[in-house]
Amino acid sequence: MTEVASLPARGSAGDFNAIIKDFKGADLRVGIICPAEFLAGKSHLAMQILYFLAHQFPSIACERIFLPPVSERRQGIFPRSRETGRPLREFDLLAVSLSFELEYPWFLWMLQQSGIPVFQQQRLEREGQYPFILLGGLAISANPTPLRDVAEAIFVGEADIAFHDILETCLVTPRTEWGGNTGFGKIPGILLPEQEGPVQRVWVQDLDQVPYPVAQIIPRELSKSERKRSASPLPDSFLLEVNRGCPNWCRFCLAGHFTRPFRNRSLSTLQKILEEGAPATPTKHVTLIGSAVADFPNLIDLLRFINTLGLEFSLPSVRLDQVDENLLEILRINGTRTLTIAPEAASEKTRRGAGKPWTNEEIIEVTRQISQAGIRKLKFYFLLGLPDSLESEGAEIPKLVKQIASVTHPNTRLEVSVNPFVPKAQTPLAQCVQYYVGEQFNLLHRTWRDLQRELRKIPRVSPEGYDPRWARIQALLSLAGKDVTPLLAAWAEEGVTLGGWSSVLRDHGWDASEHFEQLAATNDPEWRIVTTGVSAEILPAERTLMAAGKISSPCQQGCKRCGLCP
Repeated sequence: MTEVASLPARGSAGDFNAIIKDFKGADLRVGIICPAEFLAGKSHLAMQILYFLAHQFPSIACERIFLPPVSERRQGIFPRSRETGRPLREFDLLAVSLSFELEYPWFLWMLQQSGIPVFQQQRLEREGQYPFILLGGLAISANPTPLRDVAEAIFVGEADIAFHDILETCLVTPRTEWGGNTGFGKIPGILLPEQEGPVQRVWVQDLDQVPYPVAQIIPRELSKSERKRSASPLPDSFLLEVNRGCPNWCRFCLAGHFTRPFRNRSLSTLQKILEEGAPATPTKHVTLIGSAVADFPNLIDLLRFINTLGLEFSLPSVRLDQVDENLLEILRINGTRTLTIAPEAASEKTRRGAGKPWTNEEIIEVTRQISQAGIRKLKFYFLLGLPDSLESEGAEIPKLVKQIASVTHPNTRLEVSVNPFVPKAQTPLAQCVQYYVGEQFNLLHRTWRDLQRELRKIPRVSPEGYDPRWARIQALLSLAGKDVTPLLAAWAEEGVTLGGWSSVLRDHGWDASEHFEQLAATNDPEWRIVTTGVSAEILPAERTLMAAGKISSPCQQGCKRCGLCP
């Protein structure tokens, strides 16, 4: 393999720790795609990890590619790499991370604007003229079928365990064999277009044993307009992944179910990552990442260690039962001003059924303690449309929010985000689509609008939420099969807007309500081509417990309930 020299740790885009190599002299040219604008995608941990792993190979040139901002899309500027401005067609391999279903049409738009045929079969007819497309990420791993006809290969699971083998295969295997059994087909977790049998999800058993990027890419400087437009809550952070999976059985949660079992990095490993990462990454802020950061057994010790390095930290959503005096004290020392809590429901039965056991009294009391500790912004997340709960939640959410507001400090602001429940493949509630069918969807939309209006009437409350029309599209892409691929391609051409989606459905004679009814009735959805390793009895058993308003005990080491732990 050819040795290719790296330039100093700054890309032409001005990003710290970006790497530029001799593109033409490289043995393999890899583009890592995040189908989101840079201001949102720059904090994408998967991109940091893949970029780091690719640059372990001296002979590989690897660059990042984001969705162009709106201003550039309006001017007809095509997608290009962040480091050197290269178009997509100049890369040998495009590795695309898809963690959210509504990224699918934007990825197809990027292909179309780059002159790359969307469908794999069309590219195969002119083999070697277009990049090889590899998809991965949480959303597409849970249900690969909407884009199976697009990609040459889809990786199902956690790529940091396999990306080295994928790249090595590209280096030692002729390009014409990448998509065959002697190429990617021999790598666990790979799903090929013509594959009929199931693909087994791949996951990292010991997080301490996988490499982790310490010299993370940080934008050197954002313009004033970029800072104003930034959609990222992590403007300038070192990303520290604490754990994967979740010990709790929230029945609506894709990350909790699909990334089982619950795994923590050790405190010593996290401390070593921070000790190496702090001097290598020019930021004073650490963002902790994980589905269950508050369940990390040494959380307080970790947070104190971050502060001893002269760094500040931010936490994702915190479970109420993990909030105590020790946590509140370290948050005060850190200068934390915002904390996020996700009750999910205002009805206690609905909340228990969703997998969260707290009473309303407990939520109100913990909120009071948090406010007394000096935290002046509280974010709350509620789901609207969990099974058989729409009317009750529409009435109860404003009541609970009023009670919460009454016990908080007069200077405390409450941001209340009410979002439609989106059923996900590989979860117990995958077939619970009742509020996306016919008049029930209209009721969901009206209830959501009414809720926003009622919440605005409560002092110090700022309502937010996800438009149910977008949630309906997301639910469809989460659950559907190959039949939505032509719709996605047409939507990308039409314009990824609500109006564009409506036009596509009309042109294709497609009725979304009928399709949701079919998805609810099927016993063999196409997403079953993925096996997660979890016992087949778990999902229906959890759905039964949901209907009864009962919770499941948290996962414990070696509990053997779901069948994953040895």
